[in-house]
Amino acid sequence: MGRDVNIVGNEKVAFVTESPSVWGAETSLLALLDGERNTFIVADNESPLHAVAFERGIDTVGHAFALNNTLTLSGGSEGSTFKTALVLVASRLPKFILSVARLVQILDTRQIVVAFSLWQALEVLVAAKIRRCRLVVDLHETIGGRLGRMVARRVCHSADLVIAPSQSIIDRFGIEHERTIVVPRPLEDIVVPSDSTRPDQDFSSSIVTAIIGQVVSHKRVDFLVDLFTDLKLVRTSLIVVGGEPDEKARSDFERYVRERADNSDRVQIIDRTDKVMELLSDIDVLFNISEHEAFGRTVAEAIACGTLPVCLAGDGPSEIVLRCGEGVILQDISFLKSFLLELDNGVYNDQLKPESREVRSYKAEVFAPSRIRRQYLDAVRGRVECGE
Repeated sequence: MGRDVNIVGNEKVAFVTESPSVWGAETSLLALLDGERNTFIVADNESPLHAVAFERGIDTVGHAFALNNTLTLSGGSEGSTFKTALVLVASRLPKFILSVARLVQILDTRQIVVAFSLWQALEVLVAAKIRRCRLVVDLHETIGGRLGRMVARRVCHSADLVIAPSQSIIDRFGIEHERTIVVPRPLEDIVVPSDSTRPDQDFSSSIVTAIIGQVVSHKRVDFLVDLFTDLKLVRTSLIVVGGEPDEKARSDFERYVRERADNSDRVQIIDRTDKVMELLSDIDVLFNISEHEAFGRTVAEAIACGTLPVCLAGDGPSEIVLRCGEGVILQDISFLKSFLLELDNGVYNDQLKPESREVRSYKAEVFAPSRIRRQYLDAVRGRVECGE
């Protein structure tokens, strides 16, 4: 897409985020801003997002934030109150004031500011109020703890608009703001590799499944690996994608998962890779069984590749399946065992056939970047009514 495209109009829009890495949400942000002249990103000075954005012609500004995701906003006991959050801010008050002052300067000619991270939302909120900017909160992070949810609610209720990639994330935080809208994330233009081995797959001998993402507890990788280790599956195997390549840097949780996988000839673990689409094209089933997931990008990518996604009810991935009408939604994690046994016994073979994959892949058009970009940026600008 060329740089002459301008959906937002004359309004200057700043997207503020710490972005210590370029992962799912950041990838979506880059897709949203591709070709936009009147938008730019404010990111941490050390963020790798600057280099990636530069390659795509997206303007960025470096900033030193006072608050970041190393703070304990994700924790907090049941007795925590919003005053505790103020104590956290007070402990870094000089840095907080400097950060807000700098943001006020950055937002001088910007009429709209999008807080793209809850961790910096307090700083952005204060700066936006001083500058009298339209404040939009992009709610996609699934931080837990009473304190974290309370801070999120306070910030969201102070915003002019809250955008979320799923209704479930709004419900999770208990956001009752009248100005909320759900806009799913865009997928980059996807070209499914033509040398995929799956179209000619004989399902009577082999069914390949995968779970993709960080090997962390809330992804429930251990639960899935344990099932594959304990069940006597004949045809079905599992690939865990997202391991830490540096053995010394692996968490105790990942070490446990690897030990369990070593005890099974049906489980393989591979390290993080940027060839996710190739992997999705070469498997039959993708699992997303996280405890919480705001969107579930790999589920949408799986559908685009024709792969059958399996997820749990009541979260972002299930909304993708419902939106596309493709995939399997399990009521809860306890149904996973019976699903695996049915999968191994051929119950889902028809859904794995080439013709089913082809039909499924077309359903991902609902996440086309051009379509989602217009929905998202029109909402930021206030061109659409909430609930549309």
